[in-house]
Amino acid sequence: MNNVLKSFFIVVFAMALFTNCRKNKYEPIVTDIGHQYFPIKLGQSFIYKADSFRIGYQGTPLGGEKKVFYIKEDVIYKFGDSIKTVYTFARYHSYDSLKWNFVKYHFYEIEKYKVLHKEDNILTTELVFPVSLKYYWNGNEFNNLDYQEFEYSILGFDFNLFDKKYTKSIKVRMDSTVNSVQNHIKTNVYSSGIGIIYHESTNIDVPANDTIGVRFTKSLLKFTE
Repeated sequence: MNNVLKSFFIVVFAMALFTNCRKNKYEPIVTDIGHQYFPIKLGQSFIYKADSFRIGYQGTPLGGEKKVFYIKEDVIYKFGDSIKTVYTFARYHSYDSLKWNFVKYHFYEIEKYKVLHKEDNILTTELVFPVSLKYYWNGNEFNNLDYQEFEYSILGFDFNLFDKKYTKSIKVRMDSTVNSVQNHIKTNVYSSGIGIIYHESTNIDVPANDTIGVRFTKSLLKFTE
């Protein structure tokens, strides 16, 4: 009975997060392509190898501890209507890929012309359709943060991970703020028929003489279809 109640409240919570009066500002286009880059299904599981390490402002690795761990994303719930489908993801961390510790729930909403992601109560527009080279949009359109340009920077390329080649991949630039006091780089790589296969983020702010930041990457190890 407790499991049933838990499942019910998770679904209700997900519905509440995405229920609002947002207007879709993307005009319908006859040729709608791109959903193959995020073909999520209920019951899927994705396991990534994650690396986190310190770097200097110019991107040079610094001495110190490098953290290596694993991330598992399970697609555990699905609900929707004629306009959208919302998937609940359960995230787990592990240091040996055997014993998993629950971290959080987060949510993806798939609509005809975009994919939205809600994590830590922040809603971002991760993808827009159709996919088109150099097309850009405001990833923060549906939250209270400043304008953040996302862009399809590379389309249809081969991406190699752990001796495996992922063909028909695309890269989304989510941040590229580089100046005298900031070095913020953030990208996602999606592969056709799979979804997110790689993520990289660099986050350095330079207060006074401190030029130490963190680079984080996650790379897909395996997934269930």
